[in-house]
Amino acid sequence: MSMRRFANPFVLWILSSRCHRVLSGAVGVLDYEGRRSHRPVRLPVQYARSDEMFVVCPANPDSKLWWRNFERPHASTLLIQRQSVPVTGVVIRSTATNDPLAAAYLERFPKVRDVSLLVVFTPSPSPGSVAAASAVTAPQWFGRRNRVGRPDGRNEP
Repeated sequence: MSMRRFANPFVLWILSSRCHRVLSGAVGVLDYEGRRSHRPVRLPVQYARSDEMFVVCPANPDSKLWWRNFERPHASTLLIQRQSVPVTGVVIRSTATNDPLAAAYLERFPKVRDVSLLVVFTPSPSPGSVAAASAVTAPQWFGRRNRVGRPDGRNEP
């Protein structure tokens, strides 16, 4: 059995707990739905920030499969410092050494050797964030009720 089978659940537990500060500056939790399997996937990823974007560089990408879900833009969620951020991720193949996204990742993690494949996550607006905030109303079931508890005013049970 690989070490990842034991380490990943432990890292996920730490990042979801109050002890998250130990790892939160460099590691986040990526939640997404598999494109073909439609199964939920949750895994820890090492990230660097570049402006509003989160940059992830899969180590040994030939032996990993998760990043292939992002070859086309794909919605997901990042848990960064116990804050859930809806994002859209896409794979970018970087060939230039002066690429600003690769430079941001290398600045944060200088020991990384290969940044030719990056997964870039940009925050996506939450559904109806502006519209929903301006049109907040109480749910229908939270209306006035009579003493018996029937919303239509009839007192029969």
